[in-house]
Amino acid sequence: MISAPTLNAPWFYIGVPVIVFVAPYVLAAFGYPVESETGFIERLTVAVLVLAVITLFMTLPRALRVQKRLFAWVVLLALGSIYFAGEELSWGQWVFGWQTSSDWASINDQQETNLHNLEGWGFLLDQLPRLLLTLAAVVAVIVPAYRRATSTASPPVTTLSGLLPTGVCVPAALLAVLIRPIDTIAEMAVNMGILPTFFAVGGGELKECMLAVFIFIYAAALRNAVEQEAHQ
Repeated sequence: MISAPTLNAPWFYIGVPVIVFVAPYVLAAFGYPVESETGFIERLTVAVLVLAVITLFMTLPRALRVQKRLFAWVVLLALGSIYFAGEELSWGQWVFGWQTSSDWASINDQQETNLHNLEGWGFLLDQLPRLLLTLAAVVAVIVPAYRRATSTASPPVTTLSGLLPTGVCVPAALLAVLIRPIDTIAEMAVNMGILPTFFAVGGGELKECMLAVFIFIYAAALRNAVEQEAHQ
């Protein structure tokens, strides 16, 4: 269980996102595969999402005692995290190595057993969830900054505004938002010979990984907030 002191420690809410962000570049520098479907970034994304799901399931009993609406929100987050992790693994295909059936492969852009690559469903099952998560990360940067600038205290978690991300989510959210422009600049620098090739690790997969870290830290913060509310 992640305690409130741990969550509020800079080594956790700053250290974890920074380490996750830097690790692929370090491994790529030593020739370790980081971009493939079974590469380091994909595996790390799933591992972080599993931690988020565990954290959310541990939150459910207290959330139910505090407020039914809060319970429903935690359930929604857990289901979304399970979907995210399942799609990253193609629901086990990249673990167990089964072959995609010919019928499914004919309607899946990458011939995988997942939903987000289904022909005609890309926006609803892939781009829309990614857009919503990116917008959530933007909110996670803006809201704490606004509260800090206006000296506004975080409201109780039982209110809608109290469900918004707090300051501990900012590092992960900021990296998730900035990874695309950072990767674009790095790729340009690689093409110009300014940076070595390992700096072009693929911003898309790393962004998904940073979004997973954002979800995990938000889930941990939500758990602590629910615990505090339950003890009042």
